[in-house]
Amino acid sequence: MGSASTDDIVRKSANYHPNIWGDYFQNYTFDDVALHTCEQEVEMMKEEVKKMLKEAKSEPLKQMNLVDSLQRLGLTYHFEQEIEEAMQELHNHDINAFIKTDDLYNTALYFRLLRQHGYNAPYDIFNKFKDEKGTFKSNLVGDIKGLLSLYEAAHLSLHGEDILDDALTYATICLTRSTENLSYPISHLQRQVQHALEQPLHRGMPRLEARTYISFYQDMDEKNLSLEKLAKHDFNLVQSWHRKELSNISKYVFLASFTSTPQHKGI
Repeated sequence: MGSASTDDIVRKSANYHPNIWGDYFQNYTFDDVALHTCEQEVEMMKEEVKKMLKEAKSEPLKQMNLVDSLQRLGLTYHFEQEIEEAMQELHNHDINAFIKTDDLYNTALYFRLLRQHGYNAPYDIFNKFKDEKGTFKSNLVGDIKGLLSLYEAAHLSLHGEDILDDALTYATICLTRSTENLSYPISHLQRQVQHALEQPLHRGMPRLEARTYISFYQDMDEKNLSLEKLAKHDFNLVQSWHRKELSNISKYVFLASFTSTPQHKGI
């Protein structure tokens, strides 16, 4: 039998939703020179941060907070080796040698970072924050920064670690109460608490969490200007890479749709 004519071909429509981007990426133009310049700037800033990590080796507390900032700002992939070395050193340190007994924030941070990197962090380090009745001390209620750190750490509990289950419940209640009847404008810490209650740190997408944290970090009094600058440059650079890739793909698909010819087989 003869081959089917083009007029006999009936194509089914899948009724796909129109592309929300329209022809944005097909018409997107990028400046390779500006992109290369940004890449060079990021490389220079990375070297500065590597020096900071090296200098912090003698100060475990500073080293620990620097690693946490790098992770939250979405910069981990630039310093994987340096961070792993820092975590090994922190694991070998005696926590009581560099963290004060009543320092809830850094105790919880130490625990969370070790757990995140696969180390066996002892959960009993939180016993010192309980009273003789076995409940968390009442004077912790006003330590919002410490409670937020405890809240994030408690999400990394293992089966049978009841003290962390209690910590999560206690911290959640205290933090929720702290967000009631806020006066505006609210501080970066209060915004951070609200976000954490809606989206716990370990459950979020790292890149989206980094974008959110950058907005908190830039308002912190204790921020590191070099880290802030690198985080913003890096985020914008990665966005530019993604736009360039999507533009190339969109143009390829658009051209392919006009150059491809359907093949018809005889019956």
